[in-house]
Amino acid sequence: MFYNEVKVGWDQVFGEVKVSPKAPKLTKKVWSSNVKSPYVPDVKPNYVFRFTTGIRKLVSYLETGAGQKPWIFGPHGSGKTSLPNQLAALLGMEIRSEYVSENTEALDLLGQWMPNEAGGLKYEEGLVVQAMRTGQWVIINEFDLMEAREQKRLNELFEENSVTLPSGERVKAASGFRLMVTANTNGTGDMTGNYSNVSAGDSSVGDRFFFVELDYISRDEEKTLLTKQSDLILQGYCNDAADYKKYLGIVDKFINEPILNFASDTRLSHNKARMGDDSGLPAAISTRSVLEWQRQAVDDLFWIDSSNELIKEVENCMISSLEHSFIMGQRPDLQQTLIQMFNDRSGGIYKLF
Repeated sequence: MFYNEVKVGWDQVFGEVKVSPKAPKLTKKVWSSNVKSPYVPDVKPNYVFRFTTGIRKLVSYLETGAGQKPWIFGPHGSGKTSLPNQLAALLGMEIRSEYVSENTEALDLLGQWMPNEAGGLKYEEGLVVQAMRTGQWVIINEFDLMEAREQKRLNELFEENSVTLPSGERVKAASGFRLMVTANTNGTGDMTGNYSNVSAGDSSVGDRFFFVELDYISRDEEKTLLTKQSDLILQGYCNDAADYKKYLGIVDKFINEPILNFASDTRLSHNKARMGDDSGLPAAISTRSVLEWQRQAVDDLFWIDSSNELIKEVENCMISSLEHSFIMGQRPDLQQTLIQMFNDRSGGIYKLF
């Protein structure tokens, strides 16, 4: 064994939060300095943990393993996969992840007979069974894309933490095994048309889960992330304190604020679409793309030749970086709409200089 298990308080994950005095301490694996499992993710220092009732229930399940499995759902980019990964990182837990599709069969997750070099067959266990034997955490991503009949074949796993292999062997999960699924919907289908190939699942599957809905982080939380990132970028570029101060003011007003406005506008519009309003956008910018947009825009500032034209050139930096970080990945018929949305809200501030 290359780790020791210790018990830590919830504040070591979520900071100052109100926790019941009867809440269980959280198990943390402290790995030897020179030996760490490759399945333990790296901690992201700037990751923002939210503390909602649903997340509290998720963490309680991860600690005790009691009750039903968590079904984590929400819009694209809301942190459905990063949340359990960062919980695993902070707690030193091994976590495995598998993305599924409409073509995935239950056996792809559990294991199947495969040809061997001798011309015969050998049984290869799938990721889920491997994790069951070793007591690891597992995320099945995009679970609502799986065909309902294939989801249903996993009910023994969801209900009893066990599976029966084609050989007849019944595998019971080790004590540390935890299973989560993520999805864009809650399994009842997608009425908006925003998520292709998603259909309603079998009610017997949904009955074996509790549900944790995630949304995008708040404007203040995202602003904090942008401020931290821009500080690191500017420290690498600026020659002295005066240079840093000059660029910091530009970044705060002409980069960060327009980014936050655009993110808020696209998400409000996308939420309309999720509720069935045809006027809403089929996509919203994620925090991941927000940070990339800012990184590119700040980097572009230092490619501008004339400092006299700096403010006027920021708009070009912003639009170019928005295109490369987000818009070029959207449907062609939406790209101009998104550019116009940015210009309508923020384009005027650059013309004042």
